[in-house]
Amino acid sequence: MLSPNGDHTISVGNSWCVLTSEVFLGQRIHTLAQQWWVTKLLGYDYELVYKKGTENQVTDALSRQLKLADLVMISIPVFPFLSKIRVASVEDPEMRELMKKVKEEPSSYPELEVKDGLLLDQGRVRVPAKPKLQVTLIHPFHDTPLAGHEGTFRTYKRLTQNCVWVGAKKEVMSFV
Repeated sequence: MLSPNGDHTISVGNSWCVLTSEVFLGQRIHTLAQQWWVTKLLGYDYELVYKKGTENQVTDALSRQLKLADLVMISIPVFPFLSKIRVASVEDPEMRELMKKVKEEPSSYPELEVKDGLLLDQGRVRVPAKPKLQVTLIHPFHDTPLAGHEGTFRTYKRLTQNCVWVGAKKEVMSFV
């Protein structure tokens, strides 16, 4: 395990100190992340030392509260592959035909909707049968640090909250 600044290794048998501006005495463990860190730290010889925020410059800067007026930017999630899916949908004859039918007779396909050049299936983007594109879509739901390599089931669940295609589960299983 590396120290927070990465300059030396923290190992069992060596004692070390954590300076904090927060008081952790009596704090309960509520989240999975906290449980994970507790199990990681078991067996290490460390001491939590309270240092008043104004004296601990690093944590003081990090713990300052922003006023609502200080927030000037709004962020929204962006799915970067939408343009690739649009192009693939136009190139795929089955998808193109289905999109045409949905536009002409929306009442015949209540679960489907064409919006911004994409076919939505119950609000999720339907992906055409292009294996290379499908593998590209699986990657951010499994391989990125945010996704956390959490296995087949969780990768599949996260993926299908956003997009869907026939054989997605099998494709995720072979990817993972």
